[in-house]
Amino acid sequence: MSDASSSGSPSASSRSPSPSTSPDLFQSVPSSTGPSKPLVTEEDKAAAATIKADANHAFQNHNFLLAVKLYTSAAERNPSDGTLFCNP
Repeated sequence: MSDASSSGSPSASSRSPSPSTSPDLFQSVPSSTGPSKPLVTEEDKAAAATIKADANHAFQNHNFLLAVKLYTSAAERNPSDGTLFCNP
């Protein structure tokens, strides 16, 4: 019976990648901090605030479908305002 370790060839579990073929785990990462934020103008911010006020009114009057549509519209105008994604 012949043993793989006695043949002079290392077994698959004892092999380690050579430095030239192993991935470089420490290579630089792009400096991007994530997806770029859309530019929100002052007009967009004002329109979103007005739409949010209308949505709050619809919510208070239990017109939830309209409120959701209005909050969605406001969030599309000003996605940088986190309060538009929360309960009023």
